[in-house]
Amino acid sequence: MKYRVLAALLAVFTCFEAFAQNVTGTVTDEEGEPLVAVTVMIKGTRNMVMTGSDGRYTIAAKQGDVLEFSMIGMKTQKVPVSGQTMDVTMEDDALALDEA
Repeated sequence: MKYRVLAALLAVFTCFEAFAQNVTGTVTDEEGEPLVAVTVMIKGTRNMVMTGSDGRYTIAAKQGDVLEFSMIGMKTQKVPVSGQTMDVTMEDDALALDEA
């Protein structure tokens, strides 16, 4: 009987961990200006969204996921999910701009 209760509790806790939460935030450049059309993707999946005109995004992710923020002319940022609000500042990618 003890093992059944422990197995049930383990299953419940595993299910809670697997549930995604909405992660929101704003993506800005180094000067604090919001960036439009930044791709926000959960690494290793096809789940992605883009930032809006205000630089904001919302994506369903869970603890342990890694969000990849990418945009032409900016360095890609890889940030582990650490909460429900995650603001990111992207840096210019001088090499990408030189190649264009």
